[in-house]
Amino acid sequence: MFELIFGYRHCFGQTQYSAGNADTEDAAIRWVEEHETRGRPPFLPREEPVATCPVTSCPIRRQKPWFAYRKVS
Repeated sequence: MFELIFGYRHCFGQTQYSAGNADTEDAAIRWVEEHETRGRPPFLPREEPVATCPVTSCPIRRQKPWFAYRKVS
């Protein structure tokens, strides 16, 4: 089983969210590749600073999310 994860890097650190699970590593790799191609996450949490950052000139606000997976027991 593999956990599908994504997040954003910010000027103050990094956020990370779980997007579910994949049964095989091949499925996890396909999920990552599909989302990297689209360049947007499956959902954007309301508390995500990329959407709520008050700094209007912050270059991070336009940053693309990162996608990955990790093996879970």
